Amino acid sequence: MRLVKNYAVTAYGLGVLGAITLGSLLNPAYDDGLFGFFYHFLLVPVLGFMFYVPYEIIFSIRNGVTGAEQNFISVLIGLCFCLAVDRFRGWRRGQREGKHRPS
Repeated sequence: MRLVKNYAVTAYGLGVLGAITLGSLLNPAYDDGLFGFFYHFLLVPVLGFMFYVPYEIIFSIRNGVTGAEQNFISVLIGLCFCLAVDRFRGWRRGQREGKHRPS
């Protein structure tokens, strides 16, 4: 339980990444009703922003050309972002509890 408490944002990121992966296996379209709306307009860009933003930045840098490495890089950047937020949270928690030693 301590692991989930210390790495809550990373656990959230992995959960969202799993939901995005499972949802993409069903290949939803924008107009597939509630599931298509949830997947394309809520799950990926809002809940999975840490993966969506790097993907779109890479997409625009490459002038609209996608590649297999684009997915890998965006997942890697998103998980690094989640880990960085968790490390920052841990640092702030230690600072509040008086465990932080000034350098």
